[in-house]
Amino acid sequence: MSQEELHIRNLGPLKEIHITDIRPIMIFVGESGSGKSLLLKTLAMMRHVTKKLLLRQAFHLNEVKSPFRLRTDSYLQYSGLQTLITSETEVEYGWTQEGQQKMEISLKGRKLVYPRKLTLSAASIPYLKIGFIGDMRTLVPLWAQKGASFQSKILDNYFSETYSLWEDAIQSLERQKDFRMLGRGVQVRKGNDSRKHLLLTEGDGRTTFLERGATGEKSAIPLLSIARYLIQDFPLREAVKRNFLEQIIEEKQKADGTLDMKNVWGALSFVHLFLMIEEPELSLDPGSQVKLLEEFLALLKSSKTREGEPITVEAMFTTHSPYWIVALNTLLQEKDASLRWDSLGGYWLQKDGTAKNLRNEEVELLETPNMDETTEELERRFQQALKQES
Repeated sequence: MSQEELHIRNLGPLKEIHITDIRPIMIFVGESGSGKSLLLKTLAMMRHVTKKLLLRQAFHLNEVKSPFRLRTDSYLQYSGLQTLITSETEVEYGWTQEGQQKMEISLKGRKLVYPRKLTLSAASIPYLKIGFIGDMRTLVPLWAQKGASFQSKILDNYFSETYSLWEDAIQSLERQKDFRMLGRGVQVRKGNDSRKHLLLTEGDGRTTFLERGATGEKSAIPLLSIARYLIQDFPLREAVKRNFLEQIIEEKQKADGTLDMKNVWGALSFVHLFLMIEEPELSLDPGSQVKLLEEFLALLKSSKTREGEPITVEAMFTTHSPYWIVALNTLLQEKDASLRWDSLGGYWLQKDGTAKNLRNEEVELLETPNMDETTEELERRFQQALKQES
């Protein structure tokens, strides 16, 4: 496993954020505008930089010049941070593969600083996969049926990323047998338009295509479909061949017509998946929110690539819903096999731009911040109105 830490200063609403306890399952809670999505996108950017640095090291071990360049402006534009950066903005990120060199990356103003040389051995270099599932995923099923291929020009880059993962997930699901999500039978079918649809089957046998289903289904089922693909069916060898192996073969053959394979599969031979999800509770009733969480945790029990290589997974969520924290604590209290205390962490992003660690080590549960102040205020006003009437 890897270790991570993230410090953010003066980035939008995030004034002084220290996230030093990142665990395999993380949850970030807070009010609207507290910076939850911004924190997630900042961390995603730093993870993408880390991925490029590891790929460059893999090329170096094979004595081939890396084709990957790190351009700060491109990362800032993709992540949507370019308008929030000021001269006082500082982001510091640390990533350490177990027992190996710590990689430190920083952003000060608009200057990205990263290590120029790494000492990682081939056997310790994972293929990093960052799967960002954005909060606009409810549009994905309908968008796919319109045959749109220009989504990034209309909506943001994270929608484009989610959409791309959805297309990969559909191909993955098509190869598998029928399965169930949120109590629905799910199958890949071709409609009259010859496009691929997800067909949902109710308990009484009624069927409907996903794009015609309830809004909550259009949020949760793409989330679960993408997670299933990344956690249980990611094609590592295909990804390495596309991003790494073809370039090495071409360069080696140009040099002397030979290829030493010893470092090709020694590097990037296992996957570390960063799964980042915005607001999993979108348009779901409390019972369905809990069911979604339980089905997601069940997916984590068998993490492997399509070819059977191991995958380590870190899952991270932002949410406004207290039900996820309550459900996680309930599973911990029940000693559910799908969740361990040492694998769970959480932070509450507060109004002053700081973050509070939610882990209560004494009772081994997450603290539940007061996320229902509005209800309390309405109750106070209601009681006051009753007194005035009497």
